[in-house]
Amino acid sequence: MVEALSRVLASDAFRRSEQSRAFLSYVVSEWLAGRAEQISERTVGRYALSRGSDFDGRHDASVRVRAARVREALERYYEQEGEEERIRIVIRPGRYVPEVSHVDRGASSSVPGILVLSTAAGGDGEAIAAATADALVQRLAEHPPLRIVGPTAVPADSAARARAVGVTTVLESSVARRGDSVRLVARLLSAADGGVVWSRTEDVALADGHGFDVVDRWAEAVAVRVGDLDGVVLSDAYVRHREPSSATVRAIVAYHAYLVAPTGEAIARATDAVEKALAVGPRDAPMLAMRGALANAAAVQGHSLDRAADTDLAEGLAREALALDGRNAHAHLVLAGALRTRRSWAGVIAHAETAAQLTPHRPINVVTSGLLVCAAGDWTRGLELVRDALAINPGLPGHAHLWPALGGVLAGDYATALAEATLVDVSGEVWGPLYRCLALSGLGHDDEAGAELSRLLVTEPAFLDEAEARFRADLNLADEQVDRILTLLDKARAAAAG
Repeated sequence: MVEALSRVLASDAFRRSEQSRAFLSYVVSEWLAGRAEQISERTVGRYALSRGSDFDGRHDASVRVRAARVREALERYYEQEGEEERIRIVIRPGRYVPEVSHVDRGASSSVPGILVLSTAAGGDGEAIAAATADALVQRLAEHPPLRIVGPTAVPADSAARARAVGVTTVLESSVARRGDSVRLVARLLSAADGGVVWSRTEDVALADGHGFDVVDRWAEAVAVRVGDLDGVVLSDAYVRHREPSSATVRAIVAYHAYLVAPTGEAIARATDAVEKALAVGPRDAPMLAMRGALANAAAVQGHSLDRAADTDLAEGLAREALALDGRNAHAHLVLAGALRTRRSWAGVIAHAETAAQLTPHRPINVVTSGLLVCAAGDWTRGLELVRDALAINPGLPGHAHLWPALGGVLAGDYATALAEATLVDVSGEVWGPLYRCLALSGLGHDDEAGAELSRLLVTEPAFLDEAEARFRADLNLADEQVDRILTLLDKARAAAAG
């Protein structure tokens, strides 16, 4: 590691800048000494850049500016002089603690991620363009499964540049201001072939006379659509790279596939992939949380050989992850899920609300928080969170509509329940047919309800024998709510039998 750092500092990318050399030397040395938790904007300013004991990053952006230059210089070094380096140093956007990876030169080193290019500007939009590029990186950095690189100047071949820095996609954007309005364009390209994976164009009025609030909202919307766990980048990685070389990448891609279609088969595949990644890689908070989430899913969805053991595993992994990173929202959700199985409803709500507050811009976390709060019995707050998540990303997987559908049934609003249940399309699972059955039964369409129940029983023949126990075990429902569900099922069963 020391030799690798020495080669970086002696390279053309660094030798002409004493401040960049001092910055990188300091953060890597502190990391090597086991003092990573002490690395911050303030300590870098004081001890690496000689800003003095009264340095305050709120009024002095010099450390953030230097961090961006160091990040760009590292990218340039590994793209050119250090192309064959096996040990690589990375400074993530918004962080100062270095990450060190070992690259296997015999296999592809690309991981799901985005090379963000500097935003092109038209008209008088230069300042807005600069703000847009920074906002995109900041918002994308809130999606930790992805590696974010940039913003960087537009190269001659952006796909080749993305492959060189080890990410799978390129994000191009442009801003054109015309008087009191601005046109914002984003295009996501595949690093494999340069093809367009996704694009978005929007014309926005600048009511306040400048575009900075506008571009921040735009960047948030783009980041959610491309960067979330069910977003475009991981979808593209799943389609194009079914067998990536890295165990960690295989685990992330398999977990993404489970989120999109949470079937028993998908849970089993993702569990196997995450177990293998934990066996060969670090037990970090994100990977521990993924494994815990899969244990919860197996327990709750009836795919577990030992429900109690899977619940214990999920809780233990969540607590281990939170001991490493108390702000890991996914770990809070996993712990809330385990507490749900234990019917510790106050703990469910507390950890679910914490997750939503930590990551308000990540719809997959917000919707999961909402589902857990619903399960704990607070349907008003839970459905509010679900709708917030769907407002951020209307393209969330269909199972996000399951709980609004059940909420409609419990409230006697069967038309809304049917509309929501119609949006559920999870192949091989009972939930879509179940809630369509309940809604149709409530509306008096008994024959159609019976047909949905028959589809459900093909998938799970013993469901009716276990229905009451499952609703009472998994949800904090009042007796009259369970009775309502069972009455609707009885009507549908009579229609199916007739």
